[in-house]
Amino acid sequence: MIQSSGIPKPWFSGLMILITTALWGFGFPIMKALGIEQRLLLPSVNTLFASFVTLSFRFFIAALFVLPFCLYAKRSFTKKEVLYGFWIGLFLGLGGVLQLDAINYTSASICGFLTAFYVVLVPVCFAIAKRTWPSMQVMVCTGIVLAGIAILSGIDIFHMGLGRGEWETLVASCLFCGQILMLAKINPDKEHWAYVTLFMCLTVAVVLFAGSLCFRPHMSDMFAMHASVRSWVYIVVLALFCTTGSFALMNRFQPYLHPTTASVIYCAEPIFVVFFALFMPQMIVRDPRMYPNEIFTGAIIIGGALITLANIVVQIPFGKFQKSKASG
Repeated sequence: MIQSSGIPKPWFSGLMILITTALWGFGFPIMKALGIEQRLLLPSVNTLFASFVTLSFRFFIAALFVLPFCLYAKRSFTKKEVLYGFWIGLFLGLGGVLQLDAINYTSASICGFLTAFYVVLVPVCFAIAKRTWPSMQVMVCTGIVLAGIAILSGIDIFHMGLGRGEWETLVASCLFCGQILMLAKINPDKEHWAYVTLFMCLTVAVVLFAGSLCFRPHMSDMFAMHASVRSWVYIVVLALFCTTGSFALMNRFQPYLHPTTASVIYCAEPIFVVFFALFMPQMIVRDPRMYPNEIFTGAIIIGGALITLANIVVQIPFGKFQKSKASG
């Protein structure tokens, strides 16, 4: 798994990124349940304001979880770790708040499909920056994964309108593309993942909290929509597993993969979203009627199989499209 030089093997890094997507998928029903809980506590809440505040709280708590790992590093942070953490956090925070708000204005399936637009953007941006085309293997896997997501989502892309939710999701996808490309710049032998993750979390928390103040809210609103034990349980679970755990793995292992390879693996997230949505919703909300479980369909099998196939094929070393820090 870890080579003698301390560099993880590509397949192991890919597996860790896959686990990252599983943690994100696990968090999706929890985010949806949290939104329902907030509207019960404060029916008049502005959805965009709620997204800013919720993500700010979530990433601040995540920063507290990451702090012990920084202390364990037994060294001070570097300027590059601060800069990488800031830019990754800025892309992630703005993209995350748009995606979270978009869920209120479009279906989860459409949101998931349009978010995957970065699987096309990353190879294009990387090709422009490096003046080289991605391999045929990556291009084929990109097409397979998009087809899989379309089938999994059950949407008709030819009759899909572009409203607020769809436009917000597309902009979020562009920002996530920037996040992935920024992570590709990290040298894991010099920049410690814990410090990068810490400053990423702090950036998201501070920027989004400042953004929430633009709505000129009553401070009581921030507490009113979290005035239940259930809402804080949601946030802590999201902060621990779906933020600290997932982004620690992402920041630790993605630098060892080519960004286009990583973008294909990230598209496994919808599989896990659907899987957890089959049984989690009615388990975690106050009233099961508020958030029913998804129904298992043939589209889930076919779409999931295509995405899984793309994730397997993209890991097979047919060529030198995978970037490893071992080879520079």
